[in-house]
Amino acid sequence: RTPARYLRLVLGGRDLCDESTVEEEGLLAQASEDGVVRVYLLRMPPEAPSFLAIAEDDPQLVPFLVECGADPNETDELGWTALHWAAHHRHVAVSEAILARPDYAMADAQDIGKKTALHAFAEHGLASLCQVLAARPDFTKLNARGPNGNTALHWAARNGHAEVCEAILRLDGFTAINEQNLYGWTALHYAAAIGLDKVCGQILAHPRFQAAAEVTNNGETALHWAALNGRLDVCRLLL
Repeated sequence: RTPARYLRLVLGGRDLCDESTVEEEGLLAQASEDGVVRVYLLRMPPEAPSFLAIAEDDPQLVPFLVECGADPNETDELGWTALHWAAHHRHVAVSEAILARPDYAMADAQDIGKKTALHAFAEHGLASLCQVLAARPDFTKLNARGPNGNTALHWAARNGHAEVCEAILRLDGFTAINEQNLYGWTALHYAAAIGLDKVCGQILAHPRFQAAAEVTNNGETALHWAALNGRLDVCRLLL
């Protein structure tokens, strides 16, 4: 039997089960002379529910939506997948349930701005999901650049998510550590500006890192930004 709360969530239904609801619906004013409220129930075929509308982090919603006809590989007009939306809402359990489905085929998907689910997970500080997605054999966008040329490491560093930065830097296939975005910023610039001293140390120690002296489009190094923002521990690392 379908749980009532799922019916309300997916089909927009509501329970007519108490006096306050009847009053709210204005049904008392329609009562017949004998005081009987007649409620007519109509069965109308609803549109197929959507993974893009999940509003709570309940993993049981994933198989339920599939049974109701929802497509886990659906995208919206901006190219966002169910994972993009789950990341946006920080729905860890729903994301894990989607990624566990054998019929999910959108791990590599990019929206119209080239943003992947990995970028979204990194932006919102979801380190464990970054690792799960990166481990999938059908995910090939580990080093992809998204909006404004930002990599997953850019997204994590600019939002101060040290745990995500550390998780990405540990991935064997991650090679985009020297990338500059459209503004000339590397991930080190963001980590230095925010004061993520441990992350800065890990970036500097990474065997592929060669961008300590890179400058932004305005001519600033990571050291400039660390000094400007008073990040003394980072300054010591960079000197």
